[in-house]
Amino acid sequence: MIIEVKDLLVDYGDNENAVLKISEFTLPERGQLAILGRSGSGKTTFLNVLSGVLRPAAGNVKICGTELTCLKNDELDNFRARNIGYIFQNLNLLQAYTALENIEIALKLSGAKYDRGEILENLSAAGLSREINKYPYELSLGQQQRIAVIRSVMKKPVLILADEPTSSLDAENSDFVLEILKENTEKIGAALILVSHEPDVINSFEHKLKFNEINKF
Repeated sequence: MIIEVKDLLVDYGDNENAVLKISEFTLPERGQLAILGRSGSGKTTFLNVLSGVLRPAAGNVKICGTELTCLKNDELDNFRARNIGYIFQNLNLLQAYTALENIEIALKLSGAKYDRGEILENLSAAGLSREINKYPYELSLGQQQRIAVIRSVMKKPVLILADEPTSSLDAENSDFVLEILKENTEKIGAALILVSHEPDVINSFEHKLKFNEINKF
């Protein structure tokens, strides 16, 4: 299993009103899962726990057999950089760097092996060959989203987490970004968890998981 979660609890000091409470969750290698649910049901919180961005109050979180809750902060940062690609809602692109530089910096930090030609090929496939030297503020939201996807998958992680990657896009850009994400995830053999409110996006996944109002499943 890529992911093994047991007796997970995330709260802010009040266990009776847990932000997230999960008894058990697993995801196999190369598994692809869409998560849906109302705002506030804990979807983003769950991704943050799986990535190690957020430490739970209790429980076990294993990624590829490594128990995240036992790692020190620097160990956790290194593990996440090497093994997890996280596409945040706000994208987290570096505004002072070009599209190409944003990808190269992320790859250098992760220690992933790459060559510039591979990056250029991916940018071209995503329709961004003319935007490689542009800064994020010079790009459309759809173009920025494609860069964020390429940046994550080129690390060749074992797990990709995508938090509503198409929520602010029109239908055409949404389909394009989702296609790029799924195709590249399959190409590198990674597992994928995607959070979305959009029925078309959710229905494109064979496996789905709904978070309910009390954040338990």
